[in-house]
Amino acid sequence: MLEGLHRLREARGVSQEELARAWDTSQPNVSKIERQQDLHYSTIKRYVESLGGEVRLLAVFPDEEVEVRLDRAEVAPRSRAQAGTGTPRQPENRVTVE
Repeated sequence: MLEGLHRLREARGVSQEELARAWDTSQPNVSKIERQQDLHYSTIKRYVESLGGEVRLLAVFPDEEVEVRLDRAEVAPRSRAQAGTGTPRQPENRVTVE
């Protein structure tokens, strides 16, 4: 597990300047965002997408894990029965909400 967005960027071998160009922002803005403690989901999403990745939100409960997709208007719970229908298999007690 990486702590902080700057560690993620560094692990991907990307400089602040390169990320700023991909994100269409300034290097000082990237630096500011990397130092913030409380970020909006949309900011994290754009940051990660500018690195070529995808953000997934995982809600962890004592009895299950739920993947939540905030970038879609629909909510469609996924049952464990779908695991054998060609859909990527989820671990036991894991539900995807899209």
